[in-house]
Amino acid sequence: MSQFNFIEIIERAYISDSRGDFLKIMNGSEGGLSKVFGEIYMVRGRPGASRANHYHIAASEWFTILSGSAKLVLIDIVTNQKRSIDLDSKTPVTVKVPPLVAHSLINSGESEFSLLAYSDMPYFVADTI
Repeated sequence: MSQFNFIEIIERAYISDSRGDFLKIMNGSEGGLSKVFGEIYMVRGRPGASRANHYHIAASEWFTILSGSAKLVLIDIVTNQKRSIDLDSKTPVTVKVPPLVAHSLINSGESEFSLLAYSDMPYFVADTI
């Protein structure tokens, strides 16, 4: 079975008022969350640059773009299936990437992108291939 069956795209919405904008990234209802806290981190990518280019043996990650745009390129390392998802801060989504799916973030815009990520386990060097 393809690991792509376990990729989830969760629609998000900005809440805006006179004070500014609010975007809830994760609320705990997402499927597959670990009972142990992992890591939350931010990634920035310059125009034309590629980030990540790896996969995890055990960790799942959730990605939400905060500003700019990027192409998330995914490869199921078991089946070699390929998929790409366009991420844009104007239409926020959170993408869950399961273990054994290689992922790369390529800046597809003309300005830097910012992305918030959550991993369901702390960084462990042997888990990142």
